[in-house]
Amino acid sequence: MKKLSEFASELEVDTSEPHVVENEEGADDEEFLALMIEYKHMRIDGDLEDEAQQVLKEAFKLRKEGDVSKNAKLRAAYT
Repeated sequence: MKKLSEFASELEVDTSEPHVVENEEGADDEEFLALMIEYKHMRIDGDLEDEAQQVLKEAFKLRKEGDVSKNAKLRAAYT
C-alpha cells in the first residue's frame, strides 16, 4: 500500500523546459457566439420558432465541424 507522501511526488511535473501553451480561442468562436445569440433572441420573440431551429442547427454544425473552443461553448451557454 502506498503512503500519502508518495502520491505528491508522482504528480510533480517537470517545469525545467519550456512548453507550448494552447491557444484558448478557436477560429470560429465569434461566428458561433453570434449564431447562439441570434438563436436566443429569436426564441424570446416566440413567433420565430422554425427560423430559430435553423439557426441552432447551423450553430451545432459549426460546433461539430468547425474550430470552436471550450470557452466559447461555455460563454454561449451563459450569454
